[in-house]
Amino acid sequence: MGQNNPALNEFEDALKLNPHLIDALSQVVSIHVAGRDLKKAITRSEEQLKRSPNNPFIYNLLGNLHLADQKVDLAEGSYKKAISINPDFVSPYMAQGGCMQPQNARIRPWQSFRKL
Repeated sequence: MGQNNPALNEFEDALKLNPHLIDALSQVVSIHVAGRDLKKAITRSEEQLKRSPNNPFIYNLLGNLHLADQKVDLAEGSYKKAISINPDFVSPYMAQGGCMQPQNARIRPWQSFRKL
């Protein structure tokens, strides 16, 4: 996918105009994931972070991608970064549960959330 995908091109153009459009980035990432190119989805999210480095939504999205790629440490780091930017953003707290599920340690994200 890429040059020959008009939808992808439209979403990429939207991100050029406004790098903070998380919905456009989510669509770009979804297109890459649907094309079975998780690495491209991760790379594209990392590139977007360079343009919008304080966007907790991108870190949360990146955490989800790392978790799908079974890179739990990277996922947890992304979720923690999202929380450090915006402690009121609930999604990364919830997503941390997915990081800990294999370790039977589901209580940790709830403890973090209670501190709010």
